[in-house]
Order: sequence, then C-alpha cells, then structure tokens
Amino acid sequence: MSMLDDLQRDLLDANPDVRRDAVLRAAGISDRSGMGILLRGLHDPEWRVRKTAVEVLSQRPEKEVIEGLAAVLESEENAGARNSAVEGLVRIGSASVPFLLDRLPRSGGDVRKFIVDILGEIGDRRAADGLVALLLKDPDENVRSSAIEALGRLGDTTVVPALIEILGSGNLWLAYPAAEALGHLGDARAVDPLIAALGERVLRESAFRALGRLGDARAVPSLIAGLWDGNASIRDAALKALSGLADRVDLEKEIYSLSAEVRGRAGEALIRVLGEDSEARQPALRMLIVLREPRAVDSLVSLLSDASVEDDLVSALAAFGPAAVPPLLRSLTDDNEQVRRAAARALGAGGDRSAVPPLMERINDENGHVRQQAARALGRIGDVSTVPGIMPLLGDPFPDVQDAAVEALSALLSPEDVSVLDPELSSPSPIRRRNAVEILGRVGGPGAGPRIVFALKDEKRDVRRAAVESLALLSGGDFQDKISSLLRALTDEDGEVRLLAARAIGRGVEKDEDRRSAEAGLQNLLTDEDIWVRAAAARSLGWVGTPEALDALAGLFRRGGTEEPVIMAAIEAFGERADARLPSLAIPLLSTPDPEVRKAALSALSPFPWEEVGEAVYAALADPSWSVRRTAVGLVAGSGLPGAEVRRRLAPIAQGDPDDLVREEARRVLAEAGGTREPAP
Repeated sequence: MSMLDDLQRDLLDANPDVRRDAVLRAAGISDRSGMGILLRGLHDPEWRVRKTAVEVLSQRPEKEVIEGLAAVLESEENAGARNSAVEGLVRIGSASVPFLLDRLPRSGGDVRKFIVDILGEIGDRRAADGLVALLLKDPDENVRSSAIEALGRLGDTTVVPALIEILGSGNLWLAYPAAEALGHLGDARAVDPLIAALGERVLRESAFRALGRLGDARAVPSLIAGLWDGNASIRDAALKALSGLADRVDLEKEIYSLSAEVRGRAGEALIRVLGEDSEARQPALRMLIVLREPRAVDSLVSLLSDASVEDDLVSALAAFGPAAVPPLLRSLTDDNEQVRRAAARALGAGGDRSAVPPLMERINDENGHVRQQAARALGRIGDVSTVPGIMPLLGDPFPDVQDAAVEALSALLSPEDVSVLDPELSSPSPIRRRNAVEILGRVGGPGAGPRIVFALKDEKRDVRRAAVESLALLSGGDFQDKISSLLRALTDEDGEVRLLAARAIGRGVEKDEDRRSAEAGLQNLLTDEDIWVRAAAARSLGWVGTPEALDALAGLFRRGGTEEPVIMAAIEAFGERADARLPSLAIPLLSTPDPEVRKAALSALSPFPWEEVGEAVYAALADPSWSVRRTAVGLVAGSGLPGAEVRRRLAPIAQGDPDDLVREEARRVLAEAGGTREPAP
C-alpha cells in the first residue's frame, strides 16, 4: 500500500488524532496529491483536524492552494469547511487577492459575500476597485452591504466619493454601513455629507459615531444638538463622539462659540444623563468639565455615594474649583461613609485651603477609609500646620491609613523638619518607628541619614527592613556613610534585611572606593544560608562591576548552575555586561535539568557572533522544553544567516514541532521578508 493510500485510509479513521496525524504527514507531500489530502482535512467533523489543515495550507501560498481553498467556499453543506477555507485565505493574505477578485464575478451571492468579507479582513487596497464595482451594481444587497464594510477596512480614501454617493442615495440599508465606513476612513470630505445624513433619523446613530471618529470641529454643533435627542442610543452616540473629540480639537473653544442658550441646554441634557444613564456617566462628566456648567455641581455631589464613578467625580468636582467646595464640605459629615470618603478625595484634588479644618476633623473619623482619604487630602493641600494632627495616624490600626499618613507627612515635611519625627523614632510602637523611618527616606536631607542608621539597630526586623529601604533612597551627597552603613546591614540576623541591603548596595554604589568594599561584602553573601540572599548578592555584584566581582560571578557558573535563582541572577548580570567570557560560561548550562536556566543561558547568547554560539542554538531547537525551543527560534531569526539556511533550520519546526507557540513563532520568522533580520552587532 502506498503512502497516499495510507493517508486516505487514516483520514477515514474514527480517531480524530489519527486523522490529524494524517494531515500533518500530508504536509510533507509537495505535489497535488498531498494538497488534496489537506483540502479534504478542511471537511473533517473535528475542529482540531480542520485547524491543522488550515495551518498547513496557509503556509503554502501557491496558486493551486488558493484556488482549492476558494473552491471550498462553495461547500454549502459544510459550514465548518467553509469557515476553515475563509480562515486559510485570510491567513495567506495578499497572495489570495488576485485569485479572489477573479473569482468574485463568477460566484453565487453567498460565495460573493464570503469573498468580500475575506478581502475586507486581508485589507489589501488592490481590492478597492472590485469592491466599488460591487457596491454600485451587485444585485444582492447583502453583498453590497458587505462590500461597503470591507471598503471601510481597506483604508483607501479613493472610495470616499462612492461611499458618499451611497450615503445620500436614500437606500437606508446601504447608507448605514456607508456612514460607518466613512468614519473608519477618516477623510474630511465626509464631514458635511454625514452632518446632512443626520436629518434621516435611522442614520443618526451611525452618523454620530462616524463624526466622532473623523474628529472635525465642524461637527460640534450637530453633536451638541444630539445630546437632547429623544432616543437614548442616539444621545449616547453623540455624547461619546463629543467626548472623543475633546482629544483632537479645542472643544472648549468650539463650544463657547455657541450661544449661551445652546450651552445651557447641553448642560441640562448632560445633567439628565448623570441621573438616568450610569453607562454614559463618564463621557457626560468629561463634557460637563468642558462646559463648566455650575448647575452640575449639586448633581455631581449627589452621586458621591456611587463608588463606581468616584474617580471621574473627583476629577470633575476638582475642575469646578471653589464652586464645588461648599457642597463637598457639607458632604464630609454625611451619614454615608462612601460619601465622606469621596468628598475628602475631591477636596484634596481641588486643593482649597478652606477645607483644612473640616478635613482635620475627619482624620478622626470612625471609618478607616475616610481617615485615609482625609490624610491624603491634607498632604495634597500642603498646609504644614496639619503635621501634628496627622502624626497619630502613623499608629492607626489599618495599614492603608498608616500609608496615607506616611504619604502626607512625606509631602508636608522638608529636610529641615525631620527632627519632628524623633518622638516617633523612639516610640514604644514598632509600627510607628517603622513608618517614621520610611518618611525619613522619602524626605531625605543631611539629617535623615544618622537617624536611619540608628534604626538599623532596632530590635524589630520590620523597622530594620524599613531602615535599609530608606537608606537606599538617600543620595550619596546627603549621606556620605550610606554604603558603609548598608555593608553593616549585610550581617543582620534577618535574611530579608540582608537581601534588601545587598540590592541597595548594588544599585547605590558610585565611588570607586565604595565599589571595592561593596565587592568584598557581597562576595561573602555568596555563601549565605538563604538562597534568595545569595541571588541578590550575585545580581548586585554585576552592578558593582569590578573585575573581582565578575570573577566571583564566573565562579558561580563553574559550580554547575544547580541553584536556579542564583545562577539566573549571574546570567542576567553577565548578560548586561556582554562579557566575552559569557558564551563559554553559559553554553554548558544548556545541559542543566532546569528549563528556566537553559532558557536564560540561551537568551544571554544573542549578542555574540554566530560562529561562536550557532551550534549551541541549533541544538536547542530540539530541547525538551517548548520555551527553550521558542527562544532558539528567535535567535535563529536574528542570526543574520542567509534566508535559505534559516528556512532549512526552521521549516521542520514550523511544520512538526509539538507545541503550537513554537510552530507559530517559526512560521512568523519564515514569513518575514527574506527570512532574516539584520545581523547582530
């Protein structure tokens, strides 16, 4: 029995895996018999078999394949086969276009519609003339409607006059998609015809959407008028179009060129939307800010209980400035905690100092969320007299409130004021001590460093951790002993403190003398009992970058890469340096059991000459891990090899790799022009 007979038999097997395997084997047959098997696979009842057939066929953009797929479009009895053929032709892309255009006038109505949809998905402008001919004279209005939609996707503005003609033809079935297509094409010639189309009620929603996409100021009066349309969906379309226009034109200038009466009616319409249509509140809020409609303030404040629009309300009320302050101050004493919380946020965003006394009362609110927002608001307003009142929140029961107090005090205090934190630094509460140390790091200045160093000796590890993180924030100019203090923290009994100190040293070292002492201290951590501390030390040695530091990292490679976090840090550090030793160190790691280590080692080879790393990359194409194989495919793509060699190496991967993502990556590379990228430097 021949191979073809075997394949035909397997295509009839009850097991879909057998049938799928037959399709994959047929991919290796280059003549018509192989293509016939693949086309039969499109008719299979199992979607996995059809999908595999589509994937294989779409990699063969020759005439016979395209014509075979187009013929399947005629399969009225098998929707799955039709849909698979559509997918295959779309994936082949521009190569399909001439054959589809040739077939278009010879096909029945349903098939013409399929072809039109495919041409629209491909988006090749060569299809424009054929689609215009259809929309003007095809007897099937469904085909004409699809042709209009497809023309909108092509981006070819030469078809705009034809679409404008359809828009004004009186045929509403076709005018509706024509309006949508004109919006997508973005040609200013369509603005006036679309405004005229608003006179036809059926077209208003579509025309409003299109005008919003065109972004032309001429549409503003019509869009404003649409805000009081009796139909909710039309109002929403006008509102969303206006809101989108705000990013493209000086909308405030355009609106204020209208009469006060028109602006007033628009404001009324928007206020009504706020109360009636929760889905449209966001664009309505945006437009009310543009209008500066003072009557909207009370309506906005009445919505403070709705947490879903709190962010937009806060921005809108802040934009109204002093006009919003009185109702917001009244809301600070509302029975609803959500209202109090949102009012505090809005007052902070507005920055009005008259809000300070009422907000100071709210930092003692029974609700933690209200206390949090009151503290943040006071920090934003910037009145330093509030510091003593905010300070007790450093010991609040809720971490979010503590964080807000830290944020506020960090904004309010200057480097000259850090002595006010001394009582907190000696507080019996470790939480207060930790938060005070965090503020010191944020405020900085010469007085912060010695106070933070004192906290490095605290009995509580959370305070010591905060001290290390705060030291990392200080500049070397403010605190000359920064690195030496962090080096002492490398011997802390807590692993997290040692880890944070190691990271801070690597990122903060600047002077050559500090680099030498940092390198010695970090090397000692390479034998730490905590693997994550060892990894942090390895990463920081790379940042320190002295020859001795890099030698220490090279020693980690030679130990065999058995500790994933440590060796991964070493690979990353060496990779950033592009050290010439890296290939000889990383290639042996490609045989380690850990796939993540193999992947990292392989990725690190990308900057090096292909003659030095190529054989290792080729071997990785057969790695047991899909992620390593995919990385190897990417390296082949960037190798600068001749296209024929890339195809020779990757064609088997594109056809037969067991993983979908690897096959897809290989196919993407093969589809690129020339099959290669520029050689790596």
